Amino acid sequence: GTRVIAGNAFRRASLTAMDIPNSVVSIGDGAFNSCSALTSVTIPNSVTCIGDYTFNECTSLSSITLPNTITSIGEFAFRNCSTLVAFKMPNSVKSIGKAAFMECRNLTSSITIPEGVTCISDSTFYLCTNIPSITLPQTLAQIGNHAFYDCFSLTSINIPKNVTTIGEYAFHFCSPISIEVENGNKYYDSRNYCNAIIETANNKLIKGCCNTRIPNTVTSITSMAFASEACPTSIIIPKSVINIEQLAFWSCYSLSSVVVESGNPRYDSRDNCNAIIETPTNTLIKGCHNTIIPNTVTNIGDFAFDHCSQLISITIPNSVTNVGNRAFYFCTSLKSLVIPDNVTSIGDAAFYYCHALQSLTIGSGVQTFGWNAFDYCYDLKTVICKLVKVPTESEAYYGIYFTGTAHADATLYVPMESLEDYKSTYPWNKFGTILPLDQAPSAVENIEIPKQPNKIIRDGQMLIEHNGKFYNLLGNIL
Repeated sequence: GTRVIAGNAFRRASLTAMDIPNSVVSIGDGAFNSCSALTSVTIPNSVTCIGDYTFNECTSLSSITLPNTITSIGEFAFRNCSTLVAFKMPNSVKSIGKAAFMECRNLTSSITIPEGVTCISDSTFYLCTNIPSITLPQTLAQIGNHAFYDCFSLTSINIPKNVTTIGEYAFHFCSPISIEVENGNKYYDSRNYCNAIIETANNKLIKGCCNTRIPNTVTSITSMAFASEACPTSIIIPKSVINIEQLAFWSCYSLSSVVVESGNPRYDSRDNCNAIIETPTNTLIKGCHNTIIPNTVTNIGDFAFDHCSQLISITIPNSVTNVGNRAFYFCTSLKSLVIPDNVTSIGDAAFYYCHALQSLTIGSGVQTFGWNAFDYCYDLKTVICKLVKVPTESEAYYGIYFTGTAHADATLYVPMESLEDYKSTYPWNKFGTILPLDQAPSAVENIEIPKQPNKIIRDGQMLIEHNGKFYNLLGNIL
């Protein structure tokens, strides 16, 4: 005879199962919120609504059956039901609330959103990392912010013709092999079978995938458009593209070839450098593990090589004066690095978690270090620091500290006149051995690389031939 289960009625109760009688017509918001031991529930067909937070944080819920009388699923209704494997959306559903299935990480069944649903709200399927496919209805008009964020198992994305709005990062960290906007959509398109979502009115590419070919009518590429696995191994930037937002190619670790089409007024790939350079500022904004930085580049931009896990070595030419924030963030294979004397600024977390880095040379021109510039470079064995004035925790040098890193087995080489100051200053005094510069190893030759060097690939590594000798990209003679 029970008619109503009140809001929060069983919140955090130690239930393992629940038998809901057919007399129940209403289940209040949060009725089973955080019932972490609850494993299965069957909702009777007398119920028409799943309220907000009803099964939120029911982390043991592996099975739930919803009747074909349910018309709405509330906000956070099934959030973090982390053991829920299969879910069938009743055809009667007309509305789905914000973050309704957020963090259902083990949901492995394909999802079909029924006809009649007009909006996929913000974060509805956020972090549903194992959903293989989702079918969107023809009635759909809006896709909210982060709606399918990190649904990286999706194999395809198909946008119906009636969709008028796609929110920010709606498909961020999704890595489908195909993307298609249905013909007849007035707001978005996939022109020339490009395998991407383009805002029609402003020719802005907002979502790409590993098979995208950027059309020569695109003028802008948005932030995160090709993030992570959604990036092809090679990219050609057409001459029509005059705006590339920061993080457009964030964490594109598989990228091996980057070319800007000749005639582009804003960007170039001068000297066949395998990178995108902002022409007016001579700033390298995106590189890959095969990049050779031209000696006309003056700045390495923020996130330029972030997560470039195949980058083993890189030569920073003397023309560079600034290394941007997180420029080499998580370059986990980078083994040795020379920062030239002309570099005056190193950005925040510029070399954060370059944990394979064993050899580091800091030039004499560095005036500012960003926050945690070399944090977690815990394999360092040799550090050559040419700075006479010892960097300390101050406004200029905040973050030089090799935070989270012990260097008791590493050797630091510094100017003789500053030797005692380094020995008494944190964090430099954490190095096991501190010696004068004149005892530093001289494995790196100071060579001038020609503008058009003779490049070869040997054992998967790019080498430069110069005057009959072979060098790696750091200038080490082989």
